[in-house]
Amino acid sequence: MKNDCIFCQIINGKVPSKIIHENKHAMAIMTLEQEVPGHIIIFSKKHFASLEDADQQSMLEIMKMVKAVGTHILATGYDSYNLLSADGKPAGQSVSHFHIHFIPRRENDGINAWPDFDYKSDINGDDVFQKLRF
Repeated sequence: MKNDCIFCQIINGKVPSKIIHENKHAMAIMTLEQEVPGHIIIFSKKHFASLEDADQQSMLEIMKMVKAVGTHILATGYDSYNLLSADGKPAGQSVSHFHIHFIPRRENDGINAWPDFDYKSDINGDDVFQKLRF
């Protein structure tokens, strides 16, 4: 746990939150802003800043929570959901505790949760493929 981490403070009960579901390994909370109705954040109760810092058991527990929340959300009348995560500051991560945004969706809700990649590059896609494969 980190004292300056908002999610760790929520886990320790030092900051109030709207807990949707929790178990001994992970927590799902409703965001305070509610940019999208039902916006939930899911995170491990074990602090790690990024996906790469996480141990396999913690990631398994987060995904089990994602599945549990997804199953519940679908049973309450939502049609589907998006999972969003930013890993690191260049990707837009604002809280240094790995987390997944869970966005409940309804048919024709008008939400565009997929980024508009208006990006132009002269980089050869085959070169990138060769670099990234392992």
